Amino acid sequence: MRLLLFLSSILFGNGYNLLDFYTPKDNPLPFYTCCNLDDKVLYTSKEVIESINSHNIINVSLHNQIYKDEINDANTICSFDDANKGYGYTLLTENEADIYISNQLLQHNNTLYNVILHEFIHALGLNHSVYPSIMNYKISVDYWGTIHEDREKSYLSIDDMRGLEKVKNNMNIE
Repeated sequence: MRLLLFLSSILFGNGYNLLDFYTPKDNPLPFYTCCNLDDKVLYTSKEVIESINSHNIINVSLHNQIYKDEINDANTICSFDDANKGYGYTLLTENEADIYISNQLLQHNNTLYNVILHEFIHALGLNHSVYPSIMNYKISVDYWGTIHEDREKSYLSIDDMRGLEKVKNNMNIE
């Protein structure tokens, strides 16, 4: 089924979905680390950003810590410990994207990478997709909530890259 969806996306169109209310304003899109960001999340974020930037569509930059009183209108990446908030999420407003990554993922290298990549692509303007792509990523947990490590790191699919090209065109930035 996944192969059929993949082939149909190549032959017949796009599976990506743009976020209705949000388009990034800068290229590169600057992110700032929160004071509480775990070092492993920082290292993995840098690895993810390098992968995103290697496609040379929309770039991301990462800057040193930002403090509470400076957070408005700045894109941030932060860690959190609250198990009730899931594993990763992105809060978007018209002017900013804030990524939150759960410390529950720190022992799961590939899963951590995949969640961070998924959230960064939200911050770049893509919504979930039904096509095989990072925007169709779901973390694997069992009945008891135990995280199952992903076998490998995910990368941007053709559909993800087409979506990012569309976002870039909507930004009117070369």
